[in-house]
Amino acid sequence: MLYYSTANPRHRVSLLEAVGRGLPPDGGVYMPERLPFIPKAFFNNMADMSLKDIGYVVANTLFGEDIAAADLKQIVAEAINFDTPLIPDPDNSGMYALELFHGPSGSYKDFGARFMAHTLRRIHCPDSQLNIIVATTGDAGEAVAHSFFGMPGTRVFILYPHVGTGMRQLSSFASLGGNIVPIEVRGSFAHCHDMVKSVFADHSIGRSMKLFAANSFNLARLLPQTIYYFYAYAQLMRSGADLSRLVITLPSGNLGNLTAGLIAKRMGLPASRIISVRTGEPDSFHSFIHQNLKPARIDDSGVPPNFWRLLDLYDGNRDNILADSGSIMLSPDTEASVSAGAGVGSIDRYSAAARHALSGLGNEASTRLYLATSIAPTATSDQRRVPFRPAATLPPSPALFREFLLSYRHN
Repeated sequence: MLYYSTANPRHRVSLLEAVGRGLPPDGGVYMPERLPFIPKAFFNNMADMSLKDIGYVVANTLFGEDIAAADLKQIVAEAINFDTPLIPDPDNSGMYALELFHGPSGSYKDFGARFMAHTLRRIHCPDSQLNIIVATTGDAGEAVAHSFFGMPGTRVFILYPHVGTGMRQLSSFASLGGNIVPIEVRGSFAHCHDMVKSVFADHSIGRSMKLFAANSFNLARLLPQTIYYFYAYAQLMRSGADLSRLVITLPSGNLGNLTAGLIAKRMGLPASRIISVRTGEPDSFHSFIHQNLKPARIDDSGVPPNFWRLLDLYDGNRDNILADSGSIMLSPDTEASVSAGAGVGSIDRYSAAARHALSGLGNEASTRLYLATSIAPTATSDQRRVPFRPAATLPPSPALFREFLLSYRHN
C-alpha cells in the first residue's frame, strides 16, 4: 500500500518511507491511500479472541500488504505483552473503563511505541544504525525510551522542555543511559516539536543518518492504537453489554488517540460516537467543532498534525465529523473538582475528565466506554525518582540540534 501527503495527494510513498520520514516534506501528514474494511465475520468471533489474536487481525488488515504474516504475528506478540482490561464503572450502570496503563510506562502510548519499535526492527536493514527522535512532555518519551531501550542498532534522542515535563516520566527515561539520549530544551514543547520537524525537512542530514520520528504523527505509532478499540468492543460483547449505541470518550491530548479511534470506526468498529474531552484551553479540534474555526496555516506548530489527518479522513466535512465525533470541554470549576478526585481507581486527571464527561451522556448511549489512558502520579512514585543528567541542554535552535545529531554520526 502507498501513503499520500494530505498537503499533496500526488505525493505517495511506501510504508517504510512514510515511517522513516514521519512527516512529508510539504508540511502535510501521511495517510494510507485506502482504509481496509474488516470483514463482518470477524465480529461474529471476536468475543472469544485474545488481545493478541485481535491485534494480529487488525495489524494484518492495515499492514499485511507490506509486512509478512509471520513477522506481524511476532511483532504483535512482542509488542503487546500486557493486558488492557475492561472494568465496569462502580457508580454508573452500563459504563466501563478500558484500562490502557498496564504496559511498561503506565501509559496508553506503550501500544504505539512498542509496536513501532518491533516493526522497525523487522522492516529495516539490520546492519544500519536507526536514530529515533521524539519530542515529549512526559508519557511519549517514557514509552518510546522503554520500547527501544537496549535494542541493538538503535539510538533514541528525546527532546523535552525544561519546564512542564512530568518529573516521574523524566526521571524514568532520562536515567536509563545506554542508547537513550535525553536532551533538555530551554523552550516549550512547541519548540521541541519544531526542532524535530526541522531535522526531517533537512535532506542533507537524512542522507548521513537513518532518522525515524516517534511522535504520534508517525503512522507506525498511530495506526496500532486502533487495536485496543477493537479489543474493547470484544470485551463488551463478552460482558453482554447492549452495543446498539456505543459512545466512547477519551482525553484529547494531541489527537492521536481520537484519530486512531475514528480510523477504527472507518474500518468497521461499530461505535456510534467517539468524543474528545478537553481540559484547560480550547484546542484546534474543539474550536473547529464548536466555532467552525480552522487554522490558517498547515505548518502552524500549535496545531497537532493529527488535526489535519482528521480533516482529511472526513474530506474536511464538519457535519460528518460531528456525526461520528465531538469535543467536550470541562468548565474550570468542574475541571478543578475532577482533578481533585483523580487518583481514585488509579486513573489520572485527564482520564477522570473523560469519565466525568461520559457520565453525562447516558441519554444518548446504550453503553458508555471511556479510555483510562494513564495512571495518576502518587507520592510514592515521586519518591522513586532516579537522579539523572541530560546528555545536552540546548536553546530552541534547529541548527544547534542538527549539529548535536551530527556529532553522533560516527558513534
